Amino acid sequence: KFITGMYFQTDEGIALTSYAPSTLTAEIDNSTVTISCDSAYPFRDNATLSVTVDSPCSFELRLRIPKWAESVRITTDGGYISPVKSDYCVLDGTWTGTTVFSVSFKSEFSLTKLDKTAYALTKGPLVYSLALSQERRYISDSLLPYANYELHPVSEWAYAIVCDDKLPFSKQ
Repeated sequence: KFITGMYFQTDEGIALTSYAPSTLTAEIDNSTVTISCDSAYPFRDNATLSVTVDSPCSFELRLRIPKWAESVRITTDGGYISPVKSDYCVLDGTWTGTTVFSVSFKSEFSLTKLDKTAYALTKGPLVYSLALSQERRYISDSLLPYANYELHPVSEWAYAIVCDDKLPFSKQ
């Protein structure tokens, strides 16, 4: 489900919604467009994107800016841009040959209060947790490996992060 929602066709071009390793090939204005994302996302905060067209072609490439990103930097041969915090950064123009650029996200460790007594330790898109023994319960008749299931703990899981709301969280 994560990968199937990675690329979307828009009225003006293509939107990239996540930065997992992938390749998309599409037709735009009689040109074959290939967009590749090389990354270790979500375990690294950067990705290298390449856009290849077989003939000059004008379209928008919309790059989703995750809400967790404190800042974003898009670097190309011609320099870099630091997009304003919004939902998407739009790269618009006429594409020729192959264009390669990198996208880097800045994120810090964060301790997020979930309710009166629960916290989550996060960094970027990751939520840190301890490994637990689990049981997989299928919730539909779909076939593997695309089946829908829930994981239920079968081992103790009463762990905690001791926090004091008066003290700021730091990554020490």
